[in-house]
Amino acid sequence: MIFVDLDRFKEVNDSPGHRIGDALLAQTANQLRDVVGAHGLTARYGGDEFIVVADALDDDRLDALLNALMASIVEPVHVGEHELFIEASVGVSVYPADGRDADTLIRNADAAMYLAKNNGRNQYQFYRPELSDAAASRLKISTKLRRALKEGALRVLYQPQVDMASGAVVGAEALLRWKDAELGDVPPSLFIPIAEETGAIRAIGE
Repeated sequence: MIFVDLDRFKEVNDSPGHRIGDALLAQTANQLRDVVGAHGLTARYGGDEFIVVADALDDDRLDALLNALMASIVEPVHVGEHELFIEASVGVSVYPADGRDADTLIRNADAAMYLAKNNGRNQYQFYRPELSDAAASRLKISTKLRRALKEGALRVLYQPQVDMASGAVVGAEALLRWKDAELGDVPPSLFIPIAEETGAIRAIGE
């Protein structure tokens, strides 16, 4: 099970527009299908996510398929007068070691995809059991963050910016802070990326 998530696809939708984004998704789907060919099934899972269900392959053939998929995605895509460059974060789970049913394999491939994204994007990672704990933790923080936002539990602190020559305060930096009853002080480096992934960052910004 190969889970493909296009990196920074939102930037395409926000800049050239949704029509260009839709055309990019269609072309990407064709590229993935051409690479996979008769070796498996390719499907759009939702949004900018795709799934490839590959036939039984040995390690070398699977690595070759993954490298071919990555290479096809980074090829420039032309939509009208636009030349677009995208990358992808890819997660892989293998039957039966990583799951014996579709839901488990998809969930575990998704967890591996997040590892690829967190490790710098534009790469593939294989599932390993500890990723399930990380995914559960991410879901827990996401749920608590939405509740904290709804209940007004996020705070903004202001750190003065001082002119070193005159000693005068010339501005302030706004710092978002979150203290959870169970988790304690949650560092922004942990909850801000989750807020960006889930879309909660818009409401937080407001």
